[in-house]
Amino acid sequence: MLWDYHDVFLHVLSFLDTRTLSIVRRVSHSWNILGSHPTLPALRSIRMQYLSFADMVKMMRQCPLLQDLNLSLCPGLHDNIFILLAVHCPLITSFSISWCDVLTNSTLNIIAKNWSLLVSLSVPQCHSIGDDGICHVINFCPRLSTLDLSGCFLVTDITLNTISACRPPLTSLFLSMCNSITDNGLYNTAPVLTNLETLSISWSREIGNKGIASICKYSKRLSSFFLSHLSLSDTAFDSIGSHHTNLHCLDLSGSDLLTDAHLIGIARRCPRLQSLDVSFCSLISSESVAFLAKHCTTLQYLNLRECSLIDDSAIYTLGSFARNLRNLNLFYCDRVSEAALSHLISSTRLTEFKLLFTKHSHSFK
Repeated sequence: MLWDYHDVFLHVLSFLDTRTLSIVRRVSHSWNILGSHPTLPALRSIRMQYLSFADMVKMMRQCPLLQDLNLSLCPGLHDNIFILLAVHCPLITSFSISWCDVLTNSTLNIIAKNWSLLVSLSVPQCHSIGDDGICHVINFCPRLSTLDLSGCFLVTDITLNTISACRPPLTSLFLSMCNSITDNGLYNTAPVLTNLETLSISWSREIGNKGIASICKYSKRLSSFFLSHLSLSDTAFDSIGSHHTNLHCLDLSGSDLLTDAHLIGIARRCPRLQSLDVSFCSLISSESVAFLAKHCTTLQYLNLRECSLIDDSAIYTLGSFARNLRNLNLFYCDRVSEAALSHLISSTRLTEFKLLFTKHSHSFK
């Protein structure tokens, strides 16, 4: 069966990204018509930058099958655009916007009711959003797997209670800087977060040992865990990796009570670690870093900024065992000698290395 030349042309256009497609549409009137066909993949995933209201309305009319929409770089938005999006683009599965105080609970309620296919919602630093809007999304979008509420300080345990009641299949949850989320709230929600693979609760000052231990117990698929600048102690540190060994990325920066014993235990339980941030952990010394190098041989990123107890012994061990290391931060580690640094650089495949305000200030990418 022979294809119509329009079908052939559409097939060719299907391999183009959004930017290239916009150039092709300028060639002629007929190319503009074919390049605006709503079935083209490039018109199903759009990242808008600095578009006017009129341009957005035009885009919505041209892309009724739009599925992936990112409005993070569009200033000057207002309620009308979100309502139009909800009505004219009902097939949205992924929506991202950040630093937008215009997006309110009432608007989010309308979006939730029209976007029942939503799988991913990312609204970091949208300070007008609270429990009401997010709970509507959780209720009306049963497929929700990614939820980013970083910096949404109006979100409280009510949102976590709704997650517990509705049980969306969340695999990624970002609650950094959500200071109204409590340790008890996280503890009570943890039993339904069994599919969780990524969790970020950095800088959420009400989160503590109880919630972290509960997450570690129930979220056995967890591979990325961000716990920067939390008030944690033995209970939390000892639970990390105790129920899962697939942890690849761990951020414990700013953990004042993290000791060598804690880090050695984590390294022993999590041999597949690829990224570790223990910057500003003043109790960490060369002993635990050396153990880490020997037992986590897949390690690629290591941040030791302001770990002032690190000396040459750790650097030599990293050079001998951490052959996959690509990125190392040694800012303010002034006990490290030039000879140890030379050994490390020659022994590993470092692509980014930072050493500043020490006896041997150095940085390269």
